[in-house]
Amino acid sequence: MGRERAGSTRAWWRWVPAGTALVVFVVLTVSATRYGWHRDELYFVVAGEHPAWSYPDQPPLTPLLAAMANSIGGLGAVRIVAALLAACLPLLAAASARELNGSKRAQGLAAIVMAAVPITLLSGHLLTTTAVDLAAASTITWLFLRALRTGRDRWFVLVGVVTAVGVTNKLLLPIVPAILVVAIALSGPRRALRRWGLWVGAAIALAASAPLVVWQAAHDWPQAEMANRISGRWDAAEFAFVLVAVAGLLLLPVFVAGLVALLRGTVAPAGRPTGRFLAVAWLLLVVAMLVTRGKAYYTAGLVAALVGAGALAVDGWLSRGRASVRAWGLGSLIAVQAALSVIVALPVLPLDVLGSSPVPAVNGEAAETVGWSELVRQVERVRDDLPANARAGAVVLTANYGEAGALQLLGDFGPSVVFSGHNAFADWGPPPGGAGPVIVVGFRGDDYLDAVMTGCRRVASIDNGYGVDNEEQGAPIHVCDGPVDDWSAVWRRLAHLD
Repeated sequence: MGRERAGSTRAWWRWVPAGTALVVFVVLTVSATRYGWHRDELYFVVAGEHPAWSYPDQPPLTPLLAAMANSIGGLGAVRIVAALLAACLPLLAAASARELNGSKRAQGLAAIVMAAVPITLLSGHLLTTTAVDLAAASTITWLFLRALRTGRDRWFVLVGVVTAVGVTNKLLLPIVPAILVVAIALSGPRRALRRWGLWVGAAIALAASAPLVVWQAAHDWPQAEMANRISGRWDAAEFAFVLVAVAGLLLLPVFVAGLVALLRGTVAPAGRPTGRFLAVAWLLLVVAMLVTRGKAYYTAGLVAALVGAGALAVDGWLSRGRASVRAWGLGSLIAVQAALSVIVALPVLPLDVLGSSPVPAVNGEAAETVGWSELVRQVERVRDDLPANARAGAVVLTANYGEAGALQLLGDFGPSVVFSGHNAFADWGPPPGGAGPVIVVGFRGDDYLDAVMTGCRRVASIDNGYGVDNEEQGAPIHVCDGPVDDWSAVWRRLAHLD
């Protein structure tokens, strides 16, 4: 009877990774449209409607995905793409545990823990470059583990293929396989560096990266300028907070257990002497982000594999001592962390209490999904209040790409009416000569506005109607007579990367 029960239990754990991935997908899909668009999604859809080999602030993959999904089913379809990518993360954590010789229970635990940590739901709710980047980096890390376990070159070649796809989403993605190679050189197994598949994969990744790098060079390295601006806003306390939050505060012991087990050499790909390279790679990546003042969430691509390693340690811990008590304790921690992740990452709170809750302080992106339709209606009212003879030639100038994207996608303003100097929108302007009056949205500095526009008068202030404090709330709407100089001269002052 005992053996029969153990066998049935093992069979049950076999289905946990797939079931967990399905739950993640369903939860993300059900909550997908409860608030609204995010500013980045609005921008990506418009960018994807202007197909290009690259854009000043990113490669083309996410804009193209966003535009295609929007053409199929609007915001719901856009968010489904992100949900599908996030649903892969529990599967990749379980697959990593399997490559590390974990039991069915360890694989199931890895999937459950990965589903409960905040980064999975945060990345899966919005279709941004992070959603694609996290799935690609996690896949690359798993492929490294599989290549080392099997000793087969084709898995290293697949690393190159996934990197080639991922680099069309974010130019920084090749850092992940590069750091994994450096970690192998430092900690072993060094024989892997002589595999022909590794270098074929590297050649594939370099070939895919070359056109994007050439585009950047031909356009004076706009992404380097972006990186400098971002690093100037770097905050050490925020970096540490995000580093912990990515792995989930309550489930941090699972992550740390995986890190320690890998460093000690007690967890390794089946039949291989060490899996230490994985922990070394994560540490190197953290150091690289600290030195370059990068974002802490760039380390998230290794989290699924480290959770997989931690699940092996937890599996062994559950088998010792009072197993039922330990299982209930672990289950409670997972349940509480999952609940916290849902509240912080997903639009579950009523909009009228979101602004007074701590959620925007923890997840500022939640606030940025509120108020776009209200902004569009306010700008439409300002336009409709213009005299009929002025309305025909009026154009809209916005301070950022979110405002411009919202007006184009959610209102009755076309691309020949709405303009912005922000990022790629600068390449799609300026307005035609003689256009005016100008409805100016979101410019908070009167001195700056007076330097580029004439005859400006404030006619309204943006109000999302829910008291949610975000970048748009309270921003002014002006009506101006026109630019202080011809549009091409003024456009050089308005164009900016941020």
